[in-house]
Amino acid sequence: MKKTKSSKSKAKSSSSLLTSKDAAYIVDCCPDDILYLRRRGIIRGFKLGKGNHRFRWGFRLSDVKNLAFIVQERRRVGFYKK
Repeated sequence: MKKTKSSKSKAKSSSSLLTSKDAAYIVDCCPDDILYLRRRGIIRGFKLGKGNHRFRWGFRLSDVKNLAFIVQERRRVGFYKK
């Protein structure tokens, strides 16, 4: 009997990923801010599709909700204003 490796698929379905516009709506900021936070490593982004120059980015809903909670708490305590 041949051993088979259990393959845990890391594939991300497109329904579980949000665009920067959708993520910005949840966090209450502009889409450019979401892309800036992705470049800084604050939120993880995933390239959608193939391209040489421009990419569309996808963001996990759980990551976006965590970011929204942090932003909401910082606004509540007055760390920065809306």
